[in-house]
Amino acid sequence: MSENGDYQRDEEFKWFIEKMGEATSPQPADRAVIERFRGRLPAQMLRYWEHEGWGGWHEGLFWVVNPEDFEDVKRAWFAETPLEPETDLWHVIGRTAFGKLYLMGEKSGAILKILPSFGMINASQDKLRPQSEKEKQLEAQLFFSNRGPKECDEDDTHGKPLFQRALKKLGPVGPDEMYGYRHMLVAGGQNVLENLEKTDLLSHLMLLRDLHGPASLPFWDYDIGAFASQALEED
Repeated sequence: MSENGDYQRDEEFKWFIEKMGEATSPQPADRAVIERFRGRLPAQMLRYWEHEGWGGWHEGLFWVVNPEDFEDVKRAWFAETPLEPETDLWHVIGRTAFGKLYLMGEKSGAILKILPSFGMINASQDKLRPQSEKEKQLEAQLFFSNRGPKECDEDDTHGKPLFQRALKKLGPVGPDEMYGYRHMLVAGGQNVLENLEKTDLLSHLMLLRDLHGPASLPFWDYDIGAFASQALEED
């Protein structure tokens, strides 16, 4: 996106591009937003925003997004959980065509995932701690190198990837759209191609939160309050 000759893609972003291809729905990042997040998210993440932009990759399977557009959604999914501010301050930085959200923590640089269709929030407990600036820059690089078609896709009830079939049947999702289940999983629907439709992104994420109620935290089998207190003391 940038014409700055000083910018060179690092190896992690090159690996991301090798897997996902160049942006298929490129969008320039808002410079005012970049400045508002300076000092809050890693400088490397802001560098990606400035030079690579936001927008969609791999025909809309994966999107880099403006966190401010998802603030209400994040608050809704974090409600009635001990996630914020106990563990960190979190910001949505990416999402998939199926509405999975990726969030990055200000203090930890860690990546947390919200899986709205399944009513779950996943995080790696060993990374929920304050990290050095160098560590956070690395987390920003790894965020991209860890993304790929398989990780961003969603499987049907038979374990078969859905994205390419949904793309062929429904067409690509736009920046304000996602593939959602017409009969939602929480209401007994099945994750099969025939149950998918294109729907409004933010309103569908909010509707899923209303239907699921408080998000489950399936991998947190420890006292998160005590853990968060310890993490904050180490800051």
